[in-house]
Amino acid sequence: MTANLQLRNLTKNYGASLAPAVDSVSLSIASGELVSLLGPSGCGKTTTLRMIAGLVLQDSGDITINGESIANRPVHERNIGMVFQNYALFPHMTIHDNVAFGLRMRSFKAAERDRRVSEALEIVQLGSFAQRTPAELSGGQQQRVALARALVIEPSVLLLDEPLGALDKNLREDMQVELRRIQKSLGITTVIVTHDQEEALTLSDRVVVMKGGKLEQVGTPRDVYCRPESRFVAEFIGSSNFLEGTVQAHDNKHAVVEAGAFGLLKVDRPLAEGARISVALRPEDIELLPLETASSSEPYNCVRCSISEVLYKGFVSHIYAKTAEGQLIKVSVQNKVGHSEMTKYSPGQTYLAHWPIESNIVLK
Repeated sequence: MTANLQLRNLTKNYGASLAPAVDSVSLSIASGELVSLLGPSGCGKTTTLRMIAGLVLQDSGDITINGESIANRPVHERNIGMVFQNYALFPHMTIHDNVAFGLRMRSFKAAERDRRVSEALEIVQLGSFAQRTPAELSGGQQQRVALARALVIEPSVLLLDEPLGALDKNLREDMQVELRRIQKSLGITTVIVTHDQEEALTLSDRVVVMKGGKLEQVGTPRDVYCRPESRFVAEFIGSSNFLEGTVQAHDNKHAVVEAGAFGLLKVDRPLAEGARISVALRPEDIELLPLETASSSEPYNCVRCSISEVLYKGFVSHIYAKTAEGQLIKVSVQNKVGHSEMTKYSPGQTYLAHWPIESNIVLK
């Protein structure tokens, strides 16, 4: 079932006066890899997926599976399985017949259809549901049926278009685990479109962040979260504080940046003296130290701030504080059941916000 998928300079325009929906996208996806296309509405991720499926024809560029071009093949000749957000199940058919539909269209004999359907339903843990109808199933079970229908044809590539978007939060998280298990057990090359950053980070071997029809950044979930290359990625994936400043000095490993209200920053890379830079700082990397216990010997990566608001979010609390100059800084603190850690943070209190050097992410 494994296949190597290649996109080469893939482009799609929907009108001469409009910017390209997809603009010269090139991407290599290894056999058995799960890659997420992530980005806001209109970024080109769904159009890219639909071009791979053959539902939209590219204006230029090529798509290959195992080195063989499929760019001009009709949908039914691409050997691609696809799962849509609304599942697209036939309400009048049993689960067995829904899953068997693609095999029937390919003229498989009844015995082979039954064997494959049985195997596919077992993979998604619905072997005993074959004679039910979609109306008798929960949303999560319907999603599994749609997945079984895509897998039963033994596709070279599996495409998922917002497959968990219709599920509630808890069920969606459970299905993420289940989907990842199935994908890994089968070793099937998979591309998923999502606007949900947590879903992309949870499921993916690599995340492709798109903006304006182009690839903004491609990397492992850890890469795109811990080392975003642009302000757009740092804002879209997770939350960040953004600090602007001018490089004052540098050596072979570090640079010192004058960042106005945030004082002096030290970053873990050499930068040209006098250069203007932007730094992203994740809220969870910041520690709030009581003024009476904070050391004054470290001049870098710290700023005195006054808490203006505390928002309890269950697992974490978001603390909003302001520097003496009125600059806002966001801090995330993990909450622990049975601890009263959060009771010490309240509006009006003053702390020293401090963070390690490696938390300063220099953006391009």
